[in-house]
Amino acid sequence: MGTISSSLPSQTATFNGTSQYAGDLQQAITQAVNIASIPMDGLETNVSTLQGQATEIGTLQSDFTAIQSAIQTLSTGGASSLAATVADSSIASATVDTTQQVTAGSYTLNVISTGSQTTTLSNNGLLTVSDPSTSSISTSSSFTLTVGGSNYTITPTSNTLDALAQSINSSGAGVSATLVNIVWRPSLD
Repeated sequence: MGTISSSLPSQTATFNGTSQYAGDLQQAITQAVNIASIPMDGLETNVSTLQGQATEIGTLQSDFTAIQSAIQTLSTGGASSLAATVADSSIASATVDTTQQVTAGSYTLNVISTGSQTTTLSNNGLLTVSDPSTSSISTSSSFTLTVGGSNYTITPTSNTLDALAQSINSSGAGVSATLVNIVWRPSLD
């Protein structure tokens, strides 16, 4: 008779024999091994497909993390992301007060005349306001705004400059109010 030897499934089992039927038996063994390998080949294909999909899922997860980070950046944007810049810092300086409601935009400061050096910006009799969220320029609770010949009654919700500016902006008068805090610092030259 003969002997049967076999190793790993990827190698075909061989039959060595001296019988006249040895060739037929070898063909039957080879065919049986090939048929038995079909599910294994399918599983190897599935493993390759799943590994490719796992790689793609990792890529998608990285992309979604980047999108989520960008959305969080947008949702936390606002006054804190605004910046104040000036063309010539030797003439003027600007900052953004992030504790106040700030309207984005470009503001132009046109200096018509530099004037002469002084220690005050206005007449001594005018009221100054150091904090527009707690102080106002008047004790009145109602103001009249005239725009293009039409009068608008402005009634702030509180007696502060911030409330007055908000009332002007929501009055429908077609104008807008912006508070500008001017701080004069003398040059030490």
